[in-house]
Amino acid sequence: PLYSFSLPPGKETDDIMGMAIAGSNDYVYVWYDDGTVSAGTTKDLDAYKSIYLYTLPAGKTFADIIGLGIAGSNDYTYVWFK
Repeated sequence: PLYSFSLPPGKETDDIMGMAIAGSNDYVYVWYDDGTVSAGTTKDLDAYKSIYLYTLPAGKTFADIIGLGIAGSNDYTYVWFK
């Protein structure tokens, strides 16, 4: 069935670039298309960490991102680019 969730203030579902769950603490991390990220639960996407900035490697833009993920073995965040 469908599952309701809340976004951080000022965010909409169209802003989401990717989501992943960290293996060490089950935090749900959500990356947004304006260079911000939040951490929370499946029901409240900023319950643990409100919006903060992330950076990309030189020469890359947010439009270059095609996927994001968190490794279950060590919680490293991986980003795939075009």
